[in-house]
Amino acid sequence: MLMAHNPRNERIDFLSFFLNNVKDGSSAYMDYLLPILTEAKGLVEGSLNIYDLSSESRDVKILLQEIAPEWLTRVNLSCINNEEISELQSIIKQSEESLVF
Repeated sequence: MLMAHNPRNERIDFLSFFLNNVKDGSSAYMDYLLPILTEAKGLVEGSLNIYDLSSESRDVKILLQEIAPEWLTRVNLSCINNEEISELQSIIKQSEESLVF
């Protein structure tokens, strides 16, 4: 199957790369991923708006709040575990599959 390459795919690939490395135990990747998840969670909860976001990976944060608002609402980012990471990966995969036409 042929799929068009677009910025959304790039964001998903970027996020998937980091999530896989976090699940493999890389604290360096978690240190980078946690602020992204934190700001995306802030968007969902309303404590941040798009203008409050740091410019680093802004598009990924916006994507996350669009595709995983329920996950972001209930996850405790101070003690995130591999099961929760796997759940987010599943949400991302479902989002990706919904765009295939």
